[in-house]
Amino acid sequence: EKLMMIDNSETIIKSASDTVKEEYLRSSIEDYPLTFEQHVANYDELNGVIEENSVDVVLSGLSLHWTNDLAESFKSVKKILKPDGVLLAAMFGNDTLFEMRTALAVAEQEREGGLSPHISPMIRSADTCGLLSDAGFTLTTVDTLNIEVEFVNAFKCMEHLSRMGESNGVINRRYNMRKETFIAAAAAYQSLFQNDDGYIPATFQIVFMIGWKPHESQPKPKEIGSAEHKLGLLGKNYDFTRNRGS
Repeated sequence: EKLMMIDNSETIIKSASDTVKEEYLRSSIEDYPLTFEQHVANYDELNGVIEENSVDVVLSGLSLHWTNDLAESFKSVKKILKPDGVLLAAMFGNDTLFEMRTALAVAEQEREGGLSPHISPMIRSADTCGLLSDAGFTLTTVDTLNIEVEFVNAFKCMEHLSRMGESNGVINRRYNMRKETFIAAAAAYQSLFQNDDGYIPATFQIVFMIGWKPHESQPKPKEIGSAEHKLGLLGKNYDFTRNRGS
């Protein structure tokens, strides 16, 4: 069996590969030999790196928001999967860091009289199923989870985001922002969102998704018009209370 690790950062690939190999060797799973491959590529470039119909499972953890073309990336993943192969992914959703967005918008509008993007755009959970279906996936499932992380102040939050490698990735972003605007943003963050314990929350919305490459063995919907009963009649000819306990 083969495990392929792919990212657009060679540094991240090296670090992840070393960690996975150490864990694999520590587990001593002799009955399941693995070979490891590393590739530096974007999601929408997978077809130039991996053969079509050659992968059983694609796992993606919190990195899809860095792709330039999410729709094309899903299509690229679908091509490399074998029939009945599955994509299991988690990515940041649109509600991520909404507190930071709000505070920066308030401060910049007040101090500089305009707005500019300071946080990379992220997908709306409502759009995820549509993108997966448009890429050709079936049996799609999407769910969300909001995680709140508490910080002492906005500057600590920004520091952690920078250390995570999650700085603003928008090409036409402003590279300089006045110090007084940052201070005003921190004050707005504190004023609008500080909790009873004196901390400020930073919300990270995680969008989880599952999509399968079509295969003849998968369940398929009934043909349109094949129903034998109308939904409008549901319950009219059946007493739902008759089987209730006393």
